[in-house]
Amino acid sequence: MKSSRASRFFDDETKGMCALCHVLDPIEDMAGNTWPPAFTDFTFDNLGVPKNPKNPFYKMDKVHFDDGTPINPMGADWVDPGLGGFLASIGMDEYVAENYGKHKVPTLRNVDLRPGAKIIEPKIENMEMPPPEKMPKA
Repeated sequence: MKSSRASRFFDDETKGMCALCHVLDPIEDMAGNTWPPAFTDFTFDNLGVPKNPKNPFYKMDKVHFDDGTPINPMGADWVDPGLGGFLASIGMDEYVAENYGKHKVPTLRNVDLRPGAKIIEPKIENMEMPPPEKMPKA
């Protein structure tokens, strides 16, 4: 963690609850080797992160592929189905409802190693980090 404030937020189960999914435990592989923390629990979760109206994908109903079809035909009405959408696409319908909107918990390892200051800093899943008091509760 960069600062003690960030660390307290990361570890606090009444605030961000980050450490519940971005775990800090070392990883032991099947051969008994111990590796540094991966900062992920390798699961899929739905945090209920609200839609970010500034996400440019919502305006891509006006941007078209070469064949003339819009990149995002639903425009601002589009909702990312996450893992549930993938499961539906491969016919695993019995698992869709419980996995709708779930996304893979990404690693936070090297999250701020950017090639330059002009590269957008990573944020929460909807591309915009809310203030701590407005963070979703898992």
